[in-house]
Amino acid sequence: MAENAGSKDRTGDILRDAADFGIMVNFHGCTMQRGWARTFPHLMTMEGVRGAESYIFDPHFAAAAPGHNTILAFTRNVCGSMDYTPVTFADNKNKHITTWGHELALSVVFESGWFHFADGVASYRAAPECVKDFLRHVPVVWDEVKYLAGTPGDSVVLARRHGAEWYLGGINGTAQPKTITVSLAFLPPGTFALNRIGDGAGPRALVQAAPARAVRGDQLTVELLPFGGFVARLQPR
Repeated sequence: MAENAGSKDRTGDILRDAADFGIMVNFHGCTMQRGWARTFPHLMTMEGVRGAESYIFDPHFAAAAPGHNTILAFTRNVCGSMDYTPVTFADNKNKHITTWGHELALSVVFESGWFHFADGVASYRAAPECVKDFLRHVPVVWDEVKYLAGTPGDSVVLARRHGAEWYLGGINGTAQPKTITVSLAFLPPGTFALNRIGDGAGPRALVQAAPARAVRGDQLTVELLPFGGFVARLQPR
């Protein structure tokens, strides 16, 4: 459903009508959030961003995407749910330069009340089982978010909490490999099972790290390829 001519009044009319009929709303192909979700909680997400569909029609998007993605975490997505349509492993018209680790990490770095993983069915079915399991479980509703590292245009690492579980997502927006170390000081007392997936031997490979244990105050060090990324899931034990 698209926003009608940018009219604030018409947007409100659409949302009120949708509420009357119990319909959830996604304004796709629209301007950015303006706080409407506070009044209308059935407004799940909005586009208002140069997202993954830009690979189809913009030959310059692929080169800009890695840095652009790091900027969005500090700008557009702060304003509200963002329907970027992320996690695209396969190429569309314009080949992407982000690694598969980067693409997977967008499921945590970005927030959307509806998450539309935009790749084809065959691509997800061909993914490693650990990736499919992660995408089955990654939440779209978060109770808390923590900034851990990064600067716009360079990199970003965020931690998001859903219930008692924490998810980490980090992306490298530069053409240089990075070693990123973050503190797990945000964890509550107790022991957590740590499962991490990140860049493999090349940009089109993913690797699952050996399962580990983590406690509050531990340091997590991750190696990222150029334009790379990682995710981690922390479950209390």
